[in-house]
Amino acid sequence: MRNAKVKIWLQVVVTSVLIALAPFPSAGTIDCWQAWVYLGVSAASSVLLVLFISSDPVLLANRTRAGPTAEKRAIHKIIVLCAGLPAIAAFVVPGLDRRFGWSNVPAWLSTLGNFS
Repeated sequence: MRNAKVKIWLQVVVTSVLIALAPFPSAGTIDCWQAWVYLGVSAASSVLLVLFISSDPVLLANRTRAGPTAEKRAIHKIIVLCAGLPAIAAFVVPGLDRRFGWSNVPAWLSTLGNFS
């Protein structure tokens, strides 16, 4: 894709959709307000970040080249792929916690955690 601004916005949308797909199936419900609050905060911060980096062409170009395909060396590709596994778990495990009731966190603390 030639236009870096279009590419970064597309990445934000695709990433947001993929993140949104992780907690709800593992929770077994879409009635999970903590996930909705997190997704809202995450989307808002992503939009602000893209608006900020859009004004710097070098920074924008660097941010659009990410992930294992951007790496040159095989070991770097493996490291980036392996780093993705805990990232995926960070969105799936809270859904499993919701489904199986592993923890009981007060609503105020859950909300505060989203904004910290």
